[in-house]
Amino acid sequence: MTSSWAALWLILSFSSQLVCAQEGRTYSVGNSAGWTYINASSGKPADYTGWASQYQFYVKDVLRFRYEPSRQSIYLFSKKESWDNCDLANGKLLDAGTSGSYAWTLPTEGYYHVASGIYCNKGQKFKFLAVNDFGTGAVEAPMPEPSPSKPEPVSMTAVPDSLRSIPLNPATIARGESMKPPDPPLRLPRALLMPLPGQPKSKS
Repeated sequence: MTSSWAALWLILSFSSQLVCAQEGRTYSVGNSAGWTYINASSGKPADYTGWASQYQFYVKDVLRFRYEPSRQSIYLFSKKESWDNCDLANGKLLDAGTSGSYAWTLPTEGYYHVASGIYCNKGQKFKFLAVNDFGTGAVEAPMPEPSPSKPEPVSMTAVPDSLRSIPLNPATIARGESMKPPDPPLRLPRALLMPLPGQPKSKS
């Protein structure tokens, strides 16, 4: 029974993580400071570059901009040069700044350049990279090259006994001569080995 509950808990946990990955997370731009030129708590210009550097953004994540109505606007730039120069004519207006809040879902992977239409020249802007759940996904990892196959070691059990005692002569191998086992010694019949009459017997 305990193992069944553990398995069910793992399934539910995995399912919830999968749903979160598909829906994305929501980030409040600037955290408690919101989308503003002057950070009310510090009295200094808000550092959105530092804020964005704290996170890794993914496709389908949501950036929520909270601001004072009619005091802000949000622009998206497709070119970094236009973003650097605060060229609003080459930017895309995401929100005119009338509602006090704007939620923007990251549609695809890539670099994004965002800025305020009013305070861009004063530094209220930031850029970031959004990736998909598996990294950039733009370049597939190359397949590993197959390692050269090593020759199988020759088992001595496969070599006939008659060939094991043959000395390998390099000169013979170089001439390409056949390496065959030597002929067995000639065995004469016993009768031919007997001494002729009048001859002494050989000592064995």
